[in-house]
Amino acid sequence: MRHFFLGSKQALKERQGKTLAAAILAFSGLLTAACVWKYGMFAYTGIDLAYFNQVFWNTIHGRLFVQSIHPGRSIGEHAELAILPLSFLYALWRDPRCLLLLQAVALTVPAYAVWRIAHLRLNGRGRILASAPLALAAAWLLNGSVHNIALFEFHVLPFAIGPLLMAMLAYEENRKGRFLLWTLLALTVREDVALVVAMIGVLAWLERRSWWWRIVPLALGAAWFAAAMKLIARFSEAGGYKYGIYYAWLGNTPWQMLVGAVTHPLRLLLHVFTFANLEMALGFLMPLMLLPLLRPKRLVLLIGPLLQIILGAPGGGELIIQTHYASLFLPALFLAAIDGFGALPPLIQKFKGVFDKDEARRLAYGALIIGAAYGALVLGPLPSVAAHAFSDGNGYRRAENAAKLVAMVPPRAGVAASYAFLPALSSREKLTSLHYAFLGVTQFGERPFTPPEDTEYAVLDNDDLLAYRTQFTGTAWAAPHYAGGNARLKKVASAWTTYATPFVLYQKGVTTPNELLPPLDTDVIGAPPFPFLGNGRAQVIRAKDGVFLEVYAYWQLHGVSPDDLVVRARIHPRGLPVAEQLTLLDGIDPASFAYDAEYGEYVTYLRIPLPSNASNDGTVQIGLERQKAVYELDGLRSPHRRVTKVDPLDLAFLPIQPFLTDK
Repeated sequence: MRHFFLGSKQALKERQGKTLAAAILAFSGLLTAACVWKYGMFAYTGIDLAYFNQVFWNTIHGRLFVQSIHPGRSIGEHAELAILPLSFLYALWRDPRCLLLLQAVALTVPAYAVWRIAHLRLNGRGRILASAPLALAAAWLLNGSVHNIALFEFHVLPFAIGPLLMAMLAYEENRKGRFLLWTLLALTVREDVALVVAMIGVLAWLERRSWWWRIVPLALGAAWFAAAMKLIARFSEAGGYKYGIYYAWLGNTPWQMLVGAVTHPLRLLLHVFTFANLEMALGFLMPLMLLPLLRPKRLVLLIGPLLQIILGAPGGGELIIQTHYASLFLPALFLAAIDGFGALPPLIQKFKGVFDKDEARRLAYGALIIGAAYGALVLGPLPSVAAHAFSDGNGYRRAENAAKLVAMVPPRAGVAASYAFLPALSSREKLTSLHYAFLGVTQFGERPFTPPEDTEYAVLDNDDLLAYRTQFTGTAWAAPHYAGGNARLKKVASAWTTYATPFVLYQKGVTTPNELLPPLDTDVIGAPPFPFLGNGRAQVIRAKDGVFLEVYAYWQLHGVSPDDLVVRARIHPRGLPVAEQLTLLDGIDPASFAYDAEYGEYVTYLRIPLPSNASNDGTVQIGLERQKAVYELDGLRSPHRRVTKVDPLDLAFLPIQPFLTDK
């Protein structure tokens, strides 16, 4: 590979440019393919993709910034004016996957700006750093946070990264006109981009640049932020910036927040200096092998985004690294890493008699490669996506069932949907998220919420009933509204027509046909006498779309509340992967028949997909467990709940063999 790095600087730059262009194209394709696969798996469960797709879909139909998932226009939540020019590209392919494609490109193209800035900052350092610009651009493409942003959901915020870095390139080249152009483009993305722009002026003070560079970014950032806040307040249903609720622990107004921080310094320090914030800092720095700390001056650009996160009530943590919140951190981190990489070989060479120049160069590049690999493989989502793509048989069956129900909803109908269904149903005017119907209030509990009267369909993912408990019982504003959620949900999902595990389709004004569920057989197969198990049975039917194990279980509780109990049915076919289904004990039809007062029992019905080559051997495990509320992210479903096996209350093992019979 030595010949690649030899020759004139111009020839080297041209070869690196061609290599970088190919790498950007390859990573854009890779991230897009992963996103499209995730979309096909109905694994976008964080609302945002559906939210923005509906905004874009309405915008190109003349209803600017309109959406129905949250009450009001999107411009009343964030000043995301960049939606307007991006909508022209969206009009070419009016589909949520178009947004995922655009986002993947917006996240990979900034590698070019990193490469150009590295050439300027490291120019004249000799052969020892000749390939540093390309290596740093590659580190961008491999960065786990870049991958996380692409795979998490869709947001407009990542579109600020490229313009911000191009503005910094203009800053390096002292091109004021280009700086203003790129800065204005960045500011149209969202109001908090102004926090980064203003700090460019502070950086200019630190670097003793001209007065133009010191004053203009500061003034432009401050003016735009103030204007954006007024714009948001003009269209906000709450009459102001509703996300200010995250800072209410400091005070209700900016002045009260400042006074609260000064008068209660210990409370502020305890909120800022936490393990979660340390974890966040290491998560950002380790993929760059702490290089930004060697030359930290340009980290001044992340002061605004950092304060925005750590002063919020939730604080920092792993969630920031894994979501779009990382977007405004990345430019400052890589700008500082460029300077840090330039300082690393001389630092290594200070160990006289240990490392010569070539060894110092190899160690510097080796550290960068190790850090990038760590970020991509440990902190990024792609390994998880690959694991699911090649081994998640149940996930593919789940996606098939979801697609079946989506196809049954007319394109113009008003629909209320679970998290997983929202993106596929978001290209319409009338869309409601079932979690607001469950809570009975809008976001942050601002006002009561009931689904519109013209909501004709509801599509429920029974897994959401587990997610609601995890998310809402641990959220201050939602916790008071959790009780009675199932009753409110039943008003929307009153008559179900199709059950495709774990999804249910409801249609207003339709009577549920009895034949959709097999009749309860009175010849119940006995189970071992456990304290909480009444009795249970299982049977298999061969449906048109596959083989299912149908499990009925009857539970009698003694001194135990049903509120946090989960039924887990797990199939262990010999020689095949384990298949399982979970549901709340006290859920809604048809996954749970709730409480039977006549017999004092909770009745559960589960339909579990079996592999087509399932043998007549193995066991069925049925049990009650307490749900442990855990809110986490991964490369496939984000955000989602995890049910941990804690304090199993009851277990029953039934043989499969008697039930594997054709019907």
